[in-house]
Amino acid sequence: MDCFSRVLSACPEFDSVINSIENNTTPICVVGLSHIHKAHWVASVCEKTKKTALLLTSDDASAVRLANDINAFFGGEEKALVYTQKDFCFRTEQVSSREYEHKRLSVLGRILSGDATIVVSSISAAVQNTIPPEIYRERTLTVELGKEYDIKELAKAFVGAGYTRREQVDGTCQFAIRGGIVDIFPPDSKSPMRIEFWGDEIDSMAYFDLDTQRRGDPVDSIKITPAQEAVFSSCEELGKKISDFANGLKGKNEKAKELLFADAKKLSEGLELNC
Repeated sequence: MDCFSRVLSACPEFDSVINSIENNTTPICVVGLSHIHKAHWVASVCEKTKKTALLLTSDDASAVRLANDINAFFGGEEKALVYTQKDFCFRTEQVSSREYEHKRLSVLGRILSGDATIVVSSISAAVQNTIPPEIYRERTLTVELGKEYDIKELAKAFVGAGYTRREQVDGTCQFAIRGGIVDIFPPDSKSPMRIEFWGDEIDSMAYFDLDTQRRGDPVDSIKITPAQEAVFSSCEELGKKISDFANGLKGKNEKAKELLFADAKKLSEGLELNC
């Protein structure tokens, strides 16, 4: 990246932009750049000033392309993250993917932890409501080796952070409990984590492979971040909110009320909503 920055350092306009940023003389307007030159300028400005940047594009495809080009200037290192638009499904489905939501949560987590240098987002993605930073931090849990935890309380915390309980973890944002073994797969992790207890004390923790179940190197602590952008403390709480909302509907909304009450009933019975 240094060689690309040095090329621009010979450009008076680039030095002017850097000086304006460092002296907080903004806003700044730069025109006449092609797509690849925009990527070059952004990468060089962030490298030179050590500041973070949010870039807005017209759509998700443009965001992905720009992020890939910026990362190319950093030798393929993932310096630019793509904040995607939330995917909505308005039909009843047996299976619904939350892939885009998980990607959004991963980027939000890296922003809050200070691990994001450049975030590229379409305008549509940037204006969508998401989990507030204070709720994200509140529902984030750090689990440490050698400390004592109540497994039942951990399970409640996982549900409150938006995780779905399964007999066995087979995907992102799920957790499973088998005796003294707790598996969980946070959205910003490349692999699930296995926590083994000796009584109430954590005896060992490690990432593991979903296919082979083989454990990786042990770790001393893991951060469990929220798994949904809309979180709630319990199924009962969400069911009550849905029922209250349905009761407040007026006019010709009988079909909508019927569907909402059906979802509330599922939650009261401990079932998962297909959404």
